[in-house]
Amino acid sequence: MKVWETAFIRMRCRPWNTALLSMLFLLLSVLLLILSGLYQLTQKRQSEYDEIISGEVIIRCMETSYGKAEEGYGFSEQELNGLIETENEAFTNKMAIAFGFADSFEVKKESEMGITIQLAAGTYADAEEIPDVAFMGVQNSAGYNWFANDIYQLSEGEHISELDADARVALISQGIAKRNHLNVGSKIRIIPENSSDAMEFTVKGIFSAEENGSDAARSNHENRIIIPIETFKKFEGDRLFCEAVIRLEKAALADLLLNKIADSESVSIKNARVITNNYEYVEKSSVLSGMQQYLRITIATLFLSALLIIYLYMIYQNMTRQREFQILLSRGAGKGKIAGTILVETLIPAVVGIIFSLILCAIIYSCFGSGFHYQDIQVQSLKDILNINSITFVLSGEVLTVMLGMPVTLLYLKRVKARAM
Repeated sequence: MKVWETAFIRMRCRPWNTALLSMLFLLLSVLLLILSGLYQLTQKRQSEYDEIISGEVIIRCMETSYGKAEEGYGFSEQELNGLIETENEAFTNKMAIAFGFADSFEVKKESEMGITIQLAAGTYADAEEIPDVAFMGVQNSAGYNWFANDIYQLSEGEHISELDADARVALISQGIAKRNHLNVGSKIRIIPENSSDAMEFTVKGIFSAEENGSDAARSNHENRIIIPIETFKKFEGDRLFCEAVIRLEKAALADLLLNKIADSESVSIKNARVITNNYEYVEKSSVLSGMQQYLRITIATLFLSALLIIYLYMIYQNMTRQREFQILLSRGAGKGKIAGTILVETLIPAVVGIIFSLILCAIIYSCFGSGFHYQDIQVQSLKDILNINSITFVLSGEVLTVMLGMPVTLLYLKRVKARAM
C-alpha cells in the first residue's frame, strides 16, 4: 500500500486523535494569523508615519536669551544652508537675539519723543549676565517654539511672518505695552547700541508670557521685542544666528539631518544644542515599536510551543504504536515508509486546521475587525490582515514544525528495530 493510503487507514482507526490534532493546528493557525496580521498592520502604519508625519530639528546656540555671546552668536546663514541639500528640508524659522542694556537703548513713542520707554526691573542675579532688554529677529513668530509651546501667547494683533520681509514692525510684551500705554498700531523708535540712528517700528502685535520655574525670571520675557529677521539683520548688522528651526517633510529624515550636523565642519554647529522636535512621531513610533517587539516575542513563543507539542505528539505516537511498528518492520516496511505515514497523518490535520482557521479568521474580521482599534491601527478590510504574506507565513511555519518533529519518529524506529532483533 502507498504511504498516503496507510495514513488514511491509520487516521480512520484513530478519529479522535485526528480531530484533536486538527483542532490544535486550527488554534495555532488562528493565533498566528491574528498576530502576524497585526504585526503587518503595525509595520504598514509605521511606514505611513514615516511618510505623513513631518519633522523638525532645532539647532540652538548654547547662549541665547541669557546673555551676550562672547564671539558673535552661533552660526552663519551660510553654515546653515550647508545642511540643507534636498527639497525635503527647509527653514521654517531662523532666529537671532541682540542684547542691550536699558542705558544703551532708547525706546520712544512717536507722540512722546524724548520720553524713554519704561522697562521692567527684573529679578536677575547679575545685571552683567542678564540684559534688561532683548531684541529678537524671527522669520515667522508663529513658528517660534515659545509661541508653538504656548509659553508666549499673542493677545492682540497679528504674528510676524515671511511676508513682512524687512518691514519695520514689531511684537512687544504686555509688560512694555501696559507700562508705556502702547497698543497695536502704535509707533516706537529704537536707537541701537553704539549708534545715533533711530529706527521706527509699528507695533503689529502684543504677546503675554507665562513660564513657571526657577528660570522664568531669567528668560527676560517682559523686556522682549520681536522683529522680522531681515529687519534684524539691518538693525544689528551681519550677525550670526543663535537658533534655527529646520522643517523636514518626513520625520524619518531627522536621523539623516542629525548625521549631517555631526559631520559638519563648522565648530559652532557641532557645539550647538540640537533638539529633535518630532514629538508626535516619537510618541506614535515608540508605541508601535513596543507592540512589534511584543508580537515578535509572542509569535516566537507560539512557534516554540507548537514545536514542543508536535514533539510530544510524536513521542506519544511512538510509545503507543511500538507493536505496530515492529509488525511493519518485520514484514519488510522501511523506516522511510513508516516515517512518511506519520508525516502524512500529521500534515493532513495541519492542512485541515489551516483551511478552517482561514475561514474562521475571515468570519471574525468581517464581523468584528472594523471595531478593533489600537492607537491608529485598525482593520479596514480582510486584505489588511489575510494576505499572501500572512498565509504563507502560517503555512510554512506549520509544515516546518511538523518536519522538525520527524527526527523523534526516526529515533524511535531505530530503537524498535533494535528490540525486534
